[in-house]
Parts: sequence; C-alpha cells; structure tokens
Amino acid sequence: MHRGYVRLWRKLEDTHINTFGLKPIGLLTMLLIKANHKKNTWQNEEILPGQFITSINSLCLLTNESPKVIRRLLKLLEKNCFIKMEIRANRWHKISICKWNTYQNIEDEQGKQREQPRANRGQTEGTQLKNDKNDKNDKNDKKFISLIDKYKDNTTHYNNKDFINILNDYIDMRKKMKKAPTDRAIELLLKKLNKHSVDTAIAMLEQSVINSYQGVFEIKHDKSSKLTATQQVGLQKLQNFNSGG
Repeated sequence: MHRGYVRLWRKLEDTHINTFGLKPIGLLTMLLIKANHKKNTWQNEEILPGQFITSINSLCLLTNESPKVIRRLLKLLEKNCFIKMEIRANRWHKISICKWNTYQNIEDEQGKQREQPRANRGQTEGTQLKNDKNDKNDKNDKKFISLIDKYKDNTTHYNNKDFINILNDYIDMRKKMKKAPTDRAIELLLKKLNKHSVDTAIAMLEQSVINSYQGVFEIKHDKSSKLTATQQVGLQKLQNFNSGG
C-alpha cells in the first residue's frame, strides 16, 4: 500500500549532526516518517503537519535503543534545531520537526502538479474531484455516527466524543495489524470499559494505541513515574491545557 514519502535533503551532510555518527540521523529519519502530514487532533490537542505524539518507551521499541540513549539523541537533535519537544503530563512527548513546511511541504507541490493536467481536462473533472472530497468527508462523518449507533447500547460512554474517537483509533490500529476485532469482541471490550470512568476508559484505550497493544489493559504505572493513579486517570485533562480545552 502506498503510504507516501518524506524528503531527506543532501544538505544534511553539511550539518554538525554528522559528527555524532549514524544514530542521530537514523532517529531523525524515523521522526520524519512518524510525523503527521495532515492536521489532526489527539486528546483535544491540535497536531499540525510535522508534529506527532509519542513516548520514550515507544521510541525505544521503534529503534531498539535504551531510554537513556533516546533521551540523549532527542536532546542532541533539539540542540541542533532539528526538532522541538514539549512534554505532556511528564509522560508524553509532542515532537515538532523544525522547518517542516520548508523541506517537507509535499502536498502543495503535488497539488500544483495536479492543477495543470486538470486545467487541460476542463471543469468537469475539477468538479468531480471536489465531489470526491465532499464524499470522503461525508464518509468520515458517517463512520463516526455509525460507530456511535452501533455500540451505544453497549457502553455508557457513547455520548463522549473523545471516547468514541479513541475507540475508533483502537479499531483502526487493529485493522492495520490485520487483526480486526469482531463485533462480539468489541461488545466484551465495552462491557469491560463500562466498569471504569470515561477518563479511565479513554486512558486505557490510549495506552493500547500508543503501544500498539492488541488488548486493552489497566493503566500501567512504572516505578520511575511520579504520577499518582488519580493523576494518570486525569491525563486527558492535563493534555488539553495547551489547546485551551
């Protein structure tokens, strides 16, 4: 499946980062690949193109490096103005790729390339593309509505949009893993989540999405974390401060 691409400029050879070996460049390349290419939201926080939410543990699993090495490499990339980091709730990292629009603004260029042949083909095809875009937006809206309607009898949290969104993300993740849950499995999952508050249920689903877990489990608290159980359950509220939520 075609998933797009990112640009890796040769001028990277001229930067100071090369003197530190291949690991910084390797991590930078992976961050470029993981960054969002479209505007999105995560727990009511706006995620712009060139940004994404991750954690030290997730980057460790992705690179097979220790947390100490990952933290050192991230600080090195930030010091050399390749990335900017913002920490959320002492646990999640919002990473922004510096000068994303300058070096990775691929969509605008692709749009310009499409404009010329479209002008030659005339107004009809342009209208069709517009209709296709509207159909796609309608499809996304219907997907959200159908998810609510399908499972509203199985969960007390169905009227919480954040819960439905993260549930949708979890199901999409399972589909990408080619292990899509059955309707019965989702019903059992919702029955399990109903035993918790909506904030806890969201945090449990979020934990599975961030770490690519097939199942949904109680919130884990590692010994190094200074967050209490109550603070962890309130993670969503803490993460909304930057977006004014």
